[in-house]
Amino acid sequence: MKVQSSIYPEKIWVRKIELGDAYIKLRNNIVEKEVENEGVIDTIYEFDEVEVKIANRPNLIQYIENNFSSLFEKGIQEEAQFKHPTTEERLEALELAILEMMLGGAK
Repeated sequence: MKVQSSIYPEKIWVRKIELGDAYIKLRNNIVEKEVENEGVIDTIYEFDEVEVKIANRPNLIQYIENNFSSLFEKGIQEEAQFKHPTTEERLEALELAILEMMLGGAK
């Protein structure tokens, strides 16, 4: 996914380690851009970002650096498989939940 930030991003960010798994944000194709915001020129960074979950291990950063390309590709594939619900699907689920609450819950 294409992301923007006003801070230069780390190429590898270990977001959290939980239950033996490491959740990692990988950034690639980092490009510096200047944009005008209310008459002021700001520097932003635009880049591709994916998140992957891998087993935690000794020398985690070294493992990620050595396998960056394949891990980044894994993140792209996992992102493509995840289907975000449409606005209609979200509204339908919300309406159903409210109706169930009003009628005393699902039976």
